[in-house]
Amino acid sequence: LGVLLTAPLQGRADALDPRLEATTRLYREEGAARALPEFEKLASEFAQGSQTHDQAAALHYVGECHWRLGNFPDAHRHLDRALKLERASGDRLSEGKTLNVLGLLSWDEGNYDRAIAQFRTAGDLARAVGDKKLEGSSLNNLSLVYDEQGDYDTSLKQYRRVLELYRGANFPRGVGDTLGNIGGVHLLLGHFREALGYYQQALKISEQLKSTASMSQDHGNIGLCLLGLGEVDAALVHLDQAIDLATQAGMRQDKAYWLRAKGDGQVEKGRYDLGLQNYRAALAIYEKVGAQAEFLEALHDSARLHLLLGDSASAESDFRRALDMARSIGLDRGITQNLIALGDLELRRQRPEAAVALYEHARQRAAAAGVEHALALSQ
Repeated sequence: LGVLLTAPLQGRADALDPRLEATTRLYREEGAARALPEFEKLASEFAQGSQTHDQAAALHYVGECHWRLGNFPDAHRHLDRALKLERASGDRLSEGKTLNVLGLLSWDEGNYDRAIAQFRTAGDLARAVGDKKLEGSSLNNLSLVYDEQGDYDTSLKQYRRVLELYRGANFPRGVGDTLGNIGGVHLLLGHFREALGYYQQALKISEQLKSTASMSQDHGNIGLCLLGLGEVDAALVHLDQAIDLATQAGMRQDKAYWLRAKGDGQVEKGRYDLGLQNYRAALAIYEKVGAQAEFLEALHDSARLHLLLGDSASAESDFRRALDMARSIGLDRGITQNLIALGDLELRRQRPEAAVALYEHARQRAAAAGVEHALALSQ
């Protein structure tokens, strides 16, 4: 799971209202669910007076919280209002930060072209005003899109640049999150031991900062690495911590992701009933928030389990639905993954020619992207 980065709104010459700064600290430490009502109260109060800068900042954070909580329409509504106020006042730094979050929202909705454009514009604004935190944040998020598209060489190069920016700006939260994203690339490539080292470094920083959201992500990612290394019981301990922390912070999408991973571990231990239960819980969350990329990946997990249980018809239906969704949003990893799965299904049906054709298609895609784990599965 990649760490999506937002940049803090401090840094403009006009200081924010102290109550807004205090609520921002609450948001960083305890999560969006706890901070959202406080941001909403402040936005309403600032709208009654002449505090346009504070009103825009409060609206930005209301929108950001709704995005974190998976309430996409509400996120759009508040972020668009903030952007309008920022542009009207000529606050280019805050405009860039709001565009950065809108890019994250577009990314979650599967609109990668729009996300790339928004991240690039945010980065341009950051360089224009000399803000290294926003420049690093937008570059980090742009790299996540490249991860989704399978361009890992580009994303790794950019993550290393982000680390330089954050270390130069003395921004430990950003350093920790970026270490986690570098670990994420290694995880996607099947380099589980290397990924584990990066995630453990990130967890230390998250614990020092007492960030519930970041600790959830780090524990979950450590769990994924341990699953990859075959250490299932240890992985489930970390995944349970990740689920509990995500629940505390109100992070529904993160919770769904760790539920999926826990389902993987339970399936590996032969607890198919519990695995299917967790996959279904994750699918329900993703469908409710409209997270298409995550939904199709959870659908793939569920289909794999149907195949394992001998229900070929349900498995094929889910694999083909996931493949169609992956193609519709341009998710390369999802296309390759489901081609391999459909090849497995054809092999089970004793249709070797059809299986070989699907595997070869997947092999070509995996080789082009340098994805060793997927490449091995397609041989």
